[in-house]
Amino acid sequence: MAKFKPYLQYDEESWTLKNSFVLREIRRCNRNQLILMLVLFGLLLSLFIYPFAVKTFFSRQAAVEMPAGEVLP
Repeated sequence: MAKFKPYLQYDEESWTLKNSFVLREIRRCNRNQLILMLVLFGLLLSLFIYPFAVKTFFSRQAAVEMPAGEVLP
């Protein structure tokens, strides 16, 4: 028969940043791989989203009225 461990209450006073879930997972996996993924994500973000945001910004600018003298030299 399977034996179950007793349920332990979470102790907030013993919590430290070093023992947090996120830092434990970073230590468990390869840090270099995480850095590479962050760099690739930043590169994709800058290549795909930034130009779209710039185009959207300029397309929403107010129309500028030009006098006929500037249009027809």
